[in-house]
Amino acid sequence: MDNLGMSIQAVRTPILDTSKSKFTTNDFLDFIKNSLHGMKFEQDTIVCITESLLARAQNNYVTIDDIAEDINKKFYKQITNRSIGLLFPILSRNRFSNILRGVCKSGIKKLYIQFDFPKDEVGNSIIDEYDDYDEECKNEVYSYGEFIEKFGKHTHKFTGVNYVDYYKSIIEEYNIQYEFIFSKNPMTIFEYSYNVLICNFRNYEKLYNKLKKTIYSVLTLKDICDTKNDKTGYNEKYGLLGSNKVGEDKLKLFPREVDKEGNRYVELIKNMIDSNLNTNTKEHYKIDVMIYGDGSYKDPDTEIWELSDPVVCVDYTDGLEGTPNELKIKYIADEITAEDKEEKIKNMIKEKDNLKGKMESQGTTPRRYVNLIGSLCDLVSGSGDKGTPIILIHNYFKNYSDDIDKKSKYFML
Repeated sequence: MDNLGMSIQAVRTPILDTSKSKFTTNDFLDFIKNSLHGMKFEQDTIVCITESLLARAQNNYVTIDDIAEDINKKFYKQITNRSIGLLFPILSRNRFSNILRGVCKSGIKKLYIQFDFPKDEVGNSIIDEYDDYDEECKNEVYSYGEFIEKFGKHTHKFTGVNYVDYYKSIIEEYNIQYEFIFSKNPMTIFEYSYNVLICNFRNYEKLYNKLKKTIYSVLTLKDICDTKNDKTGYNEKYGLLGSNKVGEDKLKLFPREVDKEGNRYVELIKNMIDSNLNTNTKEHYKIDVMIYGDGSYKDPDTEIWELSDPVVCVDYTDGLEGTPNELKIKYIADEITAEDKEEKIKNMIKEKDNLKGKMESQGTTPRRYVNLIGSLCDLVSGSGDKGTPIILIHNYFKNYSDDIDKKSKYFML
């Protein structure tokens, strides 16, 4: 095992049960501690915890009635026609369906939804292969009937769902008037309603900055369920961004970074681990902590972006800040012909300075550590039934020139 560099462990935990009593920050820390009991920590270990575990510990949920109340409060108090336009929702059912239910229950008289096409912002398609889609379509505005006549009805080839008809069926449960619009121009929505809720998850800030220059009422999903209170879940920073469906009438919100006393969870977890490792010195090891969400990657087969959360990483300790500064070993290995190639490469790595703009770093995509590590964790833990919401990454920051002391291992007590 002397050749082992970075290693990753997926930690299976018990199911977090927050239903029996009021779940506190200390309860959450005890859950993490017990889950890591007996696990090996090496000199350089990153402890990564999925955002859903923290959100559940915070009981950070809202119902569709909570959404309806907040929509009503923020849009309709000075509105007579009580209509609203939903702009560019992503089509994922677990992300949008219960938000839509909340809007439908808010007391509106008419609902307009403007869909982007041929795909939403994360890559879900609403038309078949783009045989009938051309440059002229980018400037067109289609009604539901016109869109179906032009492109036909589309069932997603991977999920087997016709998303447009699925959301149509949800609205019809609430006996309200509605209209679907298909247009790539975000300003089109103002031809139908003066109250607009921007419903995409990634480009909402750019859209908001463009639309807020109008005289109309414009909000984003981050403005809904964002008010601190003691009765329901909330997220002051992200609102409904990053929310996930839980049953037919509830959503789990993206977790908050701090507890009720203002303490950062990542620092509390790091301090707990530091105090429970079976070592008397901190000189020989380094622990960092991250709370991660969706990975930032695109599947080449489905052409769908995984990232539907507002950020890859909810929060992280300071040691994870920055971007890699790396040589491309396979590039320089072919350039060096000396017999002591290995030592020369190690020396080049040790002596490297800032490689930005230099050919030696070509092919090393510049990305932040937190996005790389969070994406790695999301791929390892998955989002299904593996039951591994904690990921341990050992020696991530070690490079080819570093010696890794395999004898130095510390254990959680």
